Amino acid sequence: MTISQKCLAVLLALLLCLSLSTALAAKTQSGGLTLTLSVDRDVLGEGDTLLAEATLTNHGSTAYQDISITLEYPSTLVPVRDSTIRSAYASLLPGRRLSLAAQLTAVPDPTLAGTQPHLPSTGDGARPGLWLALLCLCAAGLLRLGRQERRRLLALLCAASVMLGSAPCARADEETITLRVSETVVVMGQETQITAVVRCTPVRVTETSSELRALYVIEDEFPGGYSNFPNEYENNTALLGRMLSKATPQGLPFAAEYAYHNLTQEEILARIAELAGMQDENDAAFFYITCHGWFDSQAKVYTNELFLSDGSRLHISSLADALAAIPGRVIVVLDYCGSGLSIGRSAAPAAKDGYAQFAKEALRAFSAADVRWRAVSGVQADGSLLDSGKFCVITGASGTQSSWTNTEYGSYLLQWMNSGVMDADADGDGAVTLREMGAYLQEQGRQKSFFEFGSVVHMIPQFYPEESGYPLFVP
Repeated sequence: MTISQKCLAVLLALLLCLSLSTALAAKTQSGGLTLTLSVDRDVLGEGDTLLAEATLTNHGSTAYQDISITLEYPSTLVPVRDSTIRSAYASLLPGRRLSLAAQLTAVPDPTLAGTQPHLPSTGDGARPGLWLALLCLCAAGLLRLGRQERRRLLALLCAASVMLGSAPCARADEETITLRVSETVVVMGQETQITAVVRCTPVRVTETSSELRALYVIEDEFPGGYSNFPNEYENNTALLGRMLSKATPQGLPFAAEYAYHNLTQEEILARIAELAGMQDENDAAFFYITCHGWFDSQAKVYTNELFLSDGSRLHISSLADALAAIPGRVIVVLDYCGSGLSIGRSAAPAAKDGYAQFAKEALRAFSAADVRWRAVSGVQADGSLLDSGKFCVITGASGTQSSWTNTEYGSYLLQWMNSGVMDADADGDGAVTLREMGAYLQEQGRQKSFFEFGSVVHMIPQFYPEESGYPLFVP
């Protein structure tokens, strides 16, 4: 091979490698994640608008949490009103995708005054012709090479393409993965870039297995002339079984469920203690109880006590203390009238300070257990996937409302939770967080009305913590 042929071969290799790297510029991959960025136009004059869309797809088998997608752009572009340029997501499960789209408008940038404008002929509008000319040049050069030289060049190009394909295009450390991809656009004669940046953390799978155990207590027969709930045990155990067969907290495997009918106060606390003995800090427990909420007829307020089938009253703080002894996370569903008082929602009026104080004590029982649990586990309440502390609490109604049931189908709260397992996933990431389920249940409560003492009323479920991204139901 002559010197001129060698130079030509090197030039061809560089041109083709440059073409390959340009083709890959709008797509990057790491750990089963693929980030793509697309724009609907690449040349803009003043006042023109483009649509930029970043899509993150999880092709792998690892789930990711604490995900943020951000669009970065130059000062010559501004987002159209109501466009979102940064979004955060609790999780991304295998086989799912997340998208962020924003409209950007071209505006003058005073900092560029006096600079040499980019020639439109070399902008993206002319790039197809430019690359076609380069490819023609490469083809003409190949024809000038001998057969042996062409083989060597092709081998060199194959090696270069493998290097490009395997080159790291995302930064990863032990905690956070960062992906970045850019698209080049010409804005008012200036070539610039729009960049999508993703940061996320893989969900680490430990060698210790995690399991879910469920404990249900259904109280439906009461002394002293209080209303009984016909068919409540059969209906509600069926609803709970169907719900947790569709999805479980964190997607944990279902180890066991225990359903009890009309227990005494001592028996309820004993069953909770037994459950605590089966769990460890990697597990989760699901606790459901339905009964009457005790109502003080003279003060006309609920008192934060559960009225049980044996005629006793169990204060919510005693129940919270018993549940706090269960290792790991505890999902609590309280399905009785005035149950929102247990987490301080719609407490008694200020004039009834005694019951308002009961509400504060009950909330303190749950939140204090959260504080103790975080101190031991090191988990922080930061809005991330596992931010909820020890307790996730859902109540059937506020502290001043009745919680309703149906003798044919069972508890309305459980009926709504059953449908919410599939329908409450607002961001479409495949997991229903406590925040999403809470919002869904409250909307169901606003839509459904009941007739009580001559008035139309509603039951609005409540939840704690309100901003929790904990994955309450994962298929």
